[in-house]
Amino acid sequence: MKDKQFDYNTFPNEVDTVEDMANTGTPLKELAGMIRNCGHNFDLLLLFEVIFKKLHPLFSIDCGALILYDKEVSRIEKSYVSVYSAVAGNVCSEIINDPVALSGITMEIAGFGFPVLKSRENWIEETGENHCPHSAPHEYLFHCYIPLEINNETLGTLELHNHYKQLSTEGLSFCCNIADLLAELVFTVDSQPAKPIVEAHPGVSKDYNLLLRLCNTLTAVRSRDELVAVSSEYIGQLFKFSYMEILLNNADDRQGLSSISVFRETKTANQQPLPVSQIAEEHVFLDIKSAVGPKEILVADLEKIGWKPGFCSMLQSLGIATLIVSPLRTANEFTGVIFTGLQEEHFLTSSERLLLQGISAQLSVAFGNMLAFERIKHQLHEISSFRQLMEEEKLCQTEEIEVSSIYDEMIGQSKEMQQIFKLLSNVAGTETTVLVLGETGTGKELIAKAIHNASDRKDNQMIKVNCAAIPPNLIESELFGHEKGSFTGATERRIGKFELANNSTLFLDEIGELSLDLQVKLLRVLQEKEFERVGGKTTLTADVRIVSATNRNLLEEVEAGRFRSDLFYRLNVFPIALPALRNRKEDIPVLARHFLSRFAEKCGKKIDGFSQKALGDMMKYYWPGNIRELEHLIERQVLLTKGPIIKELEIPSEKTITAQGTPISAVKTISENERDHIFAVLQMCNGKISGKDGAAKLLDVPATTLNSKIKRLGLAKKHVF
Repeated sequence: MKDKQFDYNTFPNEVDTVEDMANTGTPLKELAGMIRNCGHNFDLLLLFEVIFKKLHPLFSIDCGALILYDKEVSRIEKSYVSVYSAVAGNVCSEIINDPVALSGITMEIAGFGFPVLKSRENWIEETGENHCPHSAPHEYLFHCYIPLEINNETLGTLELHNHYKQLSTEGLSFCCNIADLLAELVFTVDSQPAKPIVEAHPGVSKDYNLLLRLCNTLTAVRSRDELVAVSSEYIGQLFKFSYMEILLNNADDRQGLSSISVFRETKTANQQPLPVSQIAEEHVFLDIKSAVGPKEILVADLEKIGWKPGFCSMLQSLGIATLIVSPLRTANEFTGVIFTGLQEEHFLTSSERLLLQGISAQLSVAFGNMLAFERIKHQLHEISSFRQLMEEEKLCQTEEIEVSSIYDEMIGQSKEMQQIFKLLSNVAGTETTVLVLGETGTGKELIAKAIHNASDRKDNQMIKVNCAAIPPNLIESELFGHEKGSFTGATERRIGKFELANNSTLFLDEIGELSLDLQVKLLRVLQEKEFERVGGKTTLTADVRIVSATNRNLLEEVEAGRFRSDLFYRLNVFPIALPALRNRKEDIPVLARHFLSRFAEKCGKKIDGFSQKALGDMMKYYWPGNIRELEHLIERQVLLTKGPIIKELEIPSEKTITAQGTPISAVKTISENERDHIFAVLQMCNGKISGKDGAAKLLDVPATTLNSKIKRLGLAKKHVF
C-alpha cells in the first residue's frame, strides 16, 4: 500500500473556465509524463473521473465513456463510464469488464476516423434508434465521438453525451487534446511488458495474505457479535478509524436498512444509532446500492449532496474529516453498507480501494449468510411453536374421530344416511374439493373430518376456519397470515391457515359468509395454489385440500350477487347435501340412545332409556336445530332426570318466535303435511280405511290409493292407537 502513486487531483486546477483552455497544452504534457513514470501503478478509472469532473462544469457534459477495443476492432474489451447525477449532485464512475461484440451503432462509432457530433434525431433518422451508452441510466439528446488513435491504429473512442446542448467548437478542440492524452496513456501501458503481480506491486502479497486470513477467520464465526468484531479488526488494519457503523438490509424488515453496530472512539451522550431516515436522503442510499466499490467523501461536503444535518453534525463532533462508504453486495443483491470515519482528509489509493473492496466482498458473503441463517432459525422456531400449538389443540379436541374407524360418530340407519356414506366412500380417498351443504346442526364438520381421516393426508392435523366467527377485517389475515407491521396491532408475523394446512385439509365452515373481495383472493389460491401474507411481498405456495360447508343456498346467493359464480363452481366440484333430521326420523331413536349413553356416563348416572311417550314426542317434533338441538336436549334431560328412565322431554312447541316477536308456525314439507293429515283422519275413523265411515270416504280417494299412501308414508296401526 506504500507503492508509488500518482495524485490524480493534480490535473491542472487552472482549467476552470473556457478561456483557460488555450493554456492547457503544457500542463497536459506534464501530466502525461508524470503518469507514464508511474507505469502500471496509475488508475485509469480515477484519472478519467477527474477529467470528467472538469469537463462537466465547462461543457455541461452529463456522461463520459472511454471505450477500448480489441486489436481487430471487433469488440469492446473494456469501458470506463462516469455519469453526473443531477439529483445527488455527484459523479458515479465504474469499470465494465464484460467484452461485447460490436454491432449496429457501436460498429459505426468504432469506424469514425475523426471527431463526430450527432444528435438524437440524427441517430433515429439513420438507424431508427438513439444511441444509449452502456449502463447509463438516461437517454441523451446530444453526442460527441472522438477516436483514440496512435500510429493509425484505433485503440478506442472517447464518448461525451449531454441532455441540453451540443458540444461547442472550442469544447471539441479541447476534448480532442484530452483524447490524444488518453490514447497515448493507453498505448504506453499496453506496449509495456507486464510484470509479475507481486514484482509490480510489492504490497500485493501482503494484501493477499490479509484477505486469506480474513477468509479463514470468517469460517469460524458463529454469531453476529463475532462477525462485527472481525469487520472492525480487519478494516482497522487498513485504516485507523474513529467511527464505524454497519447497516444491513434485512429483506423481512419493512423498514429495509437497519443499524446493527456502532463504534465511536469518543463517547457521546447518545451512543444509540441514528434512524436510517436521519442519516441521508433516499437518493443517497440509492446511489450507495448501485455503487460498484468503496468511495471516500469529505465530511464538509456531505450535507451538500443529500446527507442529513444531524448525521453530519455527529461526525463533526467526533472529529471525523473523511467518511468512507463501502457497499456490501453478494452477486447482484445489496446486503448493506459499512461507514468508516477517519479523522484526517484521505483519498483512497488504488491498492487501498482494491483491498477494501476485497474485504467488503468477503464480509458481504458472511453478513448475507448470517441474515439467511437468522431468517431460517426464526422460521423454524415459528414452525415449531405452531406444531406444538396444534398438538395441544389436538389433545384438547375430545370429539376428534379415530382414524381406525372414520364413521364411528356418524350414526344413521336411514336410506338418506346410507347414501351419504356411499358418497363419502367415493370421494374421501381422492384430492377432490368437496362442498358440504345442509341446515345448521346437521353435522357438516363431522363430514369434513370423516373425509380428512379417510384421505392420504390423515397423518396431518386438519385445519378448521369458521368464516362467520371471524370479523371481516381479520379473516384475510386468518387465512393467509400477515407480516409484522402490516397493519395496526400486527406486532409479529403470523402464519395463516393456508400455510398451516400445507399437505393437509383446510375446512372452511360457513363459506357463504365471505365478503366478495376475499372471495377473489380465495379463488386465486384455488386456481394457482399461490398466495401472499398480508403486507408481504413473497409469493407462497401450499398443497391444500379444500372442504367447505354452508347452510346457505349458494345458487340463490350467486343470483343475488352476494357470491361469485366462478368461486361457486370451483367449490361445488363434489357436493354432499346432508338431510335435515326431520327427513330421517327413523334415525332419531338411535341418535337419542347414543347421546343418552354418552351424557349419562359423563355425569355418572345410570339411565337405561326413554319412555314410549318421550320417544313419541321426539318423533313428532320438527327439530329446526337438527342433531345439535337433539344432542343438547338429551344432555339437559340427563341432568334433570332422577330415575333410570327419561319419561318426559321438555320439547319446545312447534311455534317459534321471530326477532320481531311474531309467532310463526314451523314449516313442513308437502309429504309431512300429507302424512299428518292422513294420520289425523285415521285417528278420527279409529283406523278404519274403507266402508261408509272409513278414512278413504272422508278423504275422497279410493281405498286402494289410501292403502298405498299409508305404506309409502310409513304409517302403521301403532301410530293410530
